[in-house]
Amino acid sequence: MSTAALKMPLLLERLGSMTAIRDTELLEQSLLKTLGAELGVADLSLYKTDEYQRCMGVLNHHRSVLMERDGVERVTERIETVYQNVDIPADVVSLMDNVHLTHKPSHWTVRDSTLIVYPLLNGQRLCGHIVLRKPQPLSDTENAIVHGVLEVYANYYSLLDDSQRDRLTGLYNRNALETGVERMWPLLAQHGRTQSPSRRRTAEYDYWLAMLDIDHFKRVNDNHGHVVGDEILLLVSRMVADCFRKGDLVYRYGGEEFLAITSAASEADVLDVMDRVRLRVEGHRFPQVGHITISIGVARVDPQHSAQEIIARADRTLYQAKRDGRNRTYCYELLRAEGVLPTLHFGSAELF
Repeated sequence: MSTAALKMPLLLERLGSMTAIRDTELLEQSLLKTLGAELGVADLSLYKTDEYQRCMGVLNHHRSVLMERDGVERVTERIETVYQNVDIPADVVSLMDNVHLTHKPSHWTVRDSTLIVYPLLNGQRLCGHIVLRKPQPLSDTENAIVHGVLEVYANYYSLLDDSQRDRLTGLYNRNALETGVERMWPLLAQHGRTQSPSRRRTAEYDYWLAMLDIDHFKRVNDNHGHVVGDEILLLVSRMVADCFRKGDLVYRYGGEEFLAITSAASEADVLDVMDRVRLRVEGHRFPQVGHITISIGVARVDPQHSAQEIIARADRTLYQAKRDGRNRTYCYELLRAEGVLPTLHFGSAELF
């Protein structure tokens, strides 16, 4: 029996494990582990890119095989995730450019090393690259395995991504926030700045969480019906999403309420960002309804506090904007400094 035939049950088992995952980042990690094991590659990486081919982060997979004294092999695996200041080697960038143009693998061999870049596709959209190095080119069998695994991954990733999207607006849904917040929060806290006076601020920005709500939306449904109401939700969601950068996260939080996570250097900068969103909606003429406004409450992502607390702060700030007349943008930190809002602690509101 051939080596490929012997390995096939293990490959099918790994693919079965991959498609049992319900989290996109865990799925990405499983993809790297599967390819690393099948190809015997010690190091390979997954570069995430947006539609403009800007790198949004990288997962680096390191695999080593050690022989124990009793003759048993012990495999150790480690995955590093980097979302800021990703350093892409020049030779990898060149091959990525080729992949971007053709949506096909690209490689070159220099001395005793072969560098290969495979496209990661979500439908027809290029959403990332798999990068690996080997001492020799891949065999036809290995190349077929990679293509098969990537096809299974792409199909399943698309289904998983659809399950995390709101059916009406296409934005990430509440379920995506629930499943992602525990993983996301330490990363946001790590890269954001700290308020602690004992530490110097080393980053150039903070992360901010905003709650956005359509003003008097119940009147739209009452006066024009839910079909028109759904059209308003769709239009507003598109305007909101268009005003943010591609790396920002935008969710439909529930009903006519949205949640966004973005980065900015100061309270003034984040208020400018949010006011662009607010003014975009205010200046649009909606079919049948006319003018619609939104209110926004924003709070800084503080690494000393949980996601529940920051959402509670943004929500309380949004409520204050509603109380003061709607169609305005408030920042929790500024309202607290002015004595308008008290310091909110965990328990003031529930996340889910």
